[in-house]
Amino acid sequence: PIREGELTTPAVIKKGAVIAMRYRTPFMEISTMGEAQEDGSVGDYIRVRNPDSNKIVRARIVSPQEVVAGSVIQYSDHQ
Repeated sequence: PIREGELTTPAVIKKGAVIAMRYRTPFMEISTMGEAQEDGSVGDYIRVRNPDSNKIVRARIVSPQEVVAGSVIQYSDHQ
């Protein structure tokens, strides 16, 4: 038998994937590419690295190709 806790949604984004990243406020929208730092399914929040700034943001997966970014959660010392 399979227990409910053993069921998972399939990952649509894999760690290392290059994906579109979008950030929107009522006054502006910014789009760029990012690198997924972990696997995730639609609706999940994952860490995504902006390769231009090396900042890692928390972002919600909205499709297999796109995430919507939130606040910065970590800064990288490597530039």
